[in-house]
Amino acid sequence: AMLVCCAASGELHEKEEEWIVGHQAAFGAPDSIIQNIEGLKTKWTYEEILSKMKESPTLKSTRRFFVFHCISACDADGVLDPMEIESIRGVSGALDLQSDHFDEILALYKQQQELNNKLMKCLWTDNNPYE
Repeated sequence: AMLVCCAASGELHEKEEEWIVGHQAAFGAPDSIIQNIEGLKTKWTYEEILSKMKESPTLKSTRRFFVFHCISACDADGVLDPMEIESIRGVSGALDLQSDHFDEILALYKQQQELNNKLMKCLWTDNNPYE
């Protein structure tokens, strides 16, 4: 689902794919998943993914986390495209997450990013060698 949501902008950015691979590795996904990202990009259509998600009690029980992770993955390239947001909104609907809860998660994510940017500016008052 993360791959499809990130590609909703018309392109799966390299940084988005790297975020997803790192996320999956951190959550203990088997090597068969990590090493098959290329195949997973086109394995299912968006509608097929939504249908599978509707049937998953595990995903529904973690829906807020999953939606947050989808938002994070889509923003890994520094651009949270409106088409990506709509794609994630569809995922949240498939997981029975109320629209106002989705809006709250998205708003909190954006606030968190703003705070992270302020923090980095404060920490790097001189020259940031990584920019």
